[in-house]
Amino acid sequence: MIDLGKKLFERQYFFDELKVEQIVVNPNLQHYPQLFLICRERRGQRLCEYAVGLGFLQLNTLLMRHVDNDRRLNVAAALSDALLSPKASRALHLREFIGSALMLRQVDVSTCLRRFQGSPESDDEPIYFFEIIAIAEVRQKRA
Repeated sequence: MIDLGKKLFERQYFFDELKVEQIVVNPNLQHYPQLFLICRERRGQRLCEYAVGLGFLQLNTLLMRHVDNDRRLNVAAALSDALLSPKASRALHLREFIGSALMLRQVDVSTCLRRFQGSPESDDEPIYFFEIIAIAEVRQKRA
């Protein structure tokens, strides 16, 4: 699996679909977003993995617009449990809570590529993440 961030050179990147496998909750990490969506997608023959950083209000906006009510409530319950946990951070594997990855289709998310404070020499660690800077309303195409 490759880190998609290593292959992109643009300062901004736009997503119209996100397949979220995990949500990492880390509200106490300074200078980074409160949440990270761990996403996977196929690009040709390669399976890519990347992290999308966002805040609680941005996640709520995405869930309200693109997820049915039952799944949204299950994700919200898991997030509230994670926030009440004494652990500093926690990863929520969505297959455990909703039975599958969370597909967010027809989203219009603008992001900026950010760098983790990590060692760029390490091939095993991702050193980039995408931080959401805007969520636009998706206009339906007229037939």
